[in-house]
Amino acid sequence: MKNENNNLEQKNKLKRKTLNANKLLLVLLIACIVIIIMIIIFIQFIYPKNCIDNINNNYDLQQYDKVSQYSSALSMIEDYLKNDISTYNQVQYKVKLSESLVSFENNQFDNALNALLEIKEPDEIVENKINDCKYELGKKYIEDKQYDKALEYLQEVTNKEDLSNLLDNVHYNLSVKFLEKKDYKQALEEIEKVTNKKYENLENLRHQIYYQHGNDAFKKGDYNSAISYFESADDYKDAKELVNNAYIKQAEEYIEEGKLKDAKLIYDYLPDKAEYDGIKASKRKKQLNKIKDIINVMGRTYAAKSYSESRNVWRYDGRWNNWYIDKPNSSEYIDIDLELNDDGTVTLEGTAYFSAFNNFSSLQEYCKARIISRTIKIKNITSIPSTYKIDENTKLLYSNGTFKIEYSKRDDYSTSFYNVYSSSVTY
Repeated sequence: MKNENNNLEQKNKLKRKTLNANKLLLVLLIACIVIIIMIIIFIQFIYPKNCIDNINNNYDLQQYDKVSQYSSALSMIEDYLKNDISTYNQVQYKVKLSESLVSFENNQFDNALNALLEIKEPDEIVENKINDCKYELGKKYIEDKQYDKALEYLQEVTNKEDLSNLLDNVHYNLSVKFLEKKDYKQALEEIEKVTNKKYENLENLRHQIYYQHGNDAFKKGDYNSAISYFESADDYKDAKELVNNAYIKQAEEYIEEGKLKDAKLIYDYLPDKAEYDGIKASKRKKQLNKIKDIINVMGRTYAAKSYSESRNVWRYDGRWNNWYIDKPNSSEYIDIDLELNDDGTVTLEGTAYFSAFNNFSSLQEYCKARIISRTIKIKNITSIPSTYKIDENTKLLYSNGTFKIEYSKRDDYSTSFYNVYSSSVTY
């Protein structure tokens, strides 16, 4: 009986201990919940409000370093003020502006600019500070010789006394940079942007760019461009001599292409002493002047006068009927090309187009003229012959710069009649 009582008493003690432990756990749980709620309330309501108060107070005291420390708390403050956007923007303005001012004071212009650009409602103060940051960044990149980065910022800067000088510095050095890379077009574009025409060594650099650009064009066979660049290089090194070399190469290229008129214009311009690649300007001048009358007739010349006839002749007594056209046609013209030979003579080549009949009819609508052509080639001449037989029916006449085609063909189509088709065209 005694043992049973002891067992019952032990069980009751165990129950009481368990109950006490559960109560303790419940109390601890409630305490934790209360603490968590208090922390949440503190974070969501009390701390943000304290932050805002501190931001406003320190900003008013111009203690910008303390205000800038609240940058990491802005997202929490934004949640706190989600129903009051205007107040949040004011707070954010003070924090970011303070952050910028502190960074600017420490020469951290990138950070200062980034902070300013984050401000949601910028005002004139912010815009002026952005301008200051870009100005300082531009100067910094000039010191670091990163001229492309400097230009990126300085071209957006306003109202700085030395801005023009800084930009001239940037454009000048960018020109040097592009010149080193052999990007002559960009180098010229940059040098032309320098506003101070008395900038140190400006003209010398410009002439150097044109000179090297001319050499590059010359090597590529672009002689017209080389001439322009060398002439712009003025007295830089041997630019004047190289201009003449480029002129000679261009003239010789014209000669190869049969453009003797263009070649003569160049050699007439060059001094007699000019010489390059075994070609003497004085010798070429004499050759071209000797054949200048031939050169003057080069190119295309349209018909000034034209007469084409189809004549039907009776064999027994010579009586005849005819149809004719006595007005020039726009399709009647002569093309003349020349090739300069090594001995100074020329080969004249060309094509003459003219109207001619090839039938006869008693009804005019059945008697039609057509455009025919004749190829001309006269070798090794120093002057154009007055008469040149092209074929058995056609001859070319020349006098005082004027060409004339005479064409005549007989058609013995029957025992009683024959036709004569003739044309005379003056170009």
